[in-house]
Amino acid sequence: MVTVKLQPASLQSNCLELIMVQILLRYIACHGSRYEVLDLLQFGTPDAVVCHSSSGSFFHRPPSTITLSTRKVEPLGEYSLVLTTQPLTRKPLDKDAVQLLLLKSTPSELGVGNGVLPAERALQEAQLFTRELFRVAAQHCERDLL
Repeated sequence: MVTVKLQPASLQSNCLELIMVQILLRYIACHGSRYEVLDLLQFGTPDAVVCHSSSGSFFHRPPSTITLSTRKVEPLGEYSLVLTTQPLTRKPLDKDAVQLLLLKSTPSELGVGNGVLPAERALQEAQLFTRELFRVAAQHCERDLL
């Protein structure tokens, strides 16, 4: 688990950072197919999205298989990345931050190798991915509002 502070300048809005981060997270969740994420609100978890990666690289990942009739997701991944604005610890989050929870679905001895990143490197990649995701979503959101 790690906390990622987003650059307020990259959010390009006059809104308070907390409101903007929460709005962008909902925007990302509502456009899940665009960003290849799933909204966890359907499972009762507000302010959280998840994405999967078979290698730990969240930039270059094959799309997950989503069956439209059942909305069932077939993850292709060794890793699942949860992004949330809800504090996962007792201490509150900064207003311009999201928390990341990286889950590995196979034991290390089975997962590393064959192009699968070690957990530490996958977490670094997840942090970069999150910053870029929010930067791009801010641009898309601003464009959609115009």
